Amino acid sequence: MLETFVFFSSVSVAYWAHNFFEKFLNKKLNRQVCIKLFGYHIHHSCFGITAILVAVFFSSGILMLIILGYGTGNLWQHKITHNRVNEKGFVFITKTFSVENNKV
Repeated sequence: MLETFVFFSSVSVAYWAHNFFEKFLNKKLNRQVCIKLFGYHIHHSCFGITAILVAVFFSSGILMLIILGYGTGNLWQHKITHNRVNEKGFVFITKTFSVENNKV
């Protein structure tokens, strides 16, 4: 029973925290935070899948459920948010396009 509570609490906190801060950054500060590495945009769902893999392979017990819940909530928020604006929901890494990258 405790394990179920811990997992679903972690999922809920991760979902609502990501949802709140994404809306806050987009509306209040008029900016999107994104990580760009070598011409690729690393989406925050990549951190969710990384958290799930870390939980499965490197942790156990309650800590595993907390990390697994965080990853699940992160992926869930990314999927729902992007489906609302008709974008792909499970996007982990995309190629960024800029003026420098599009030289012919």
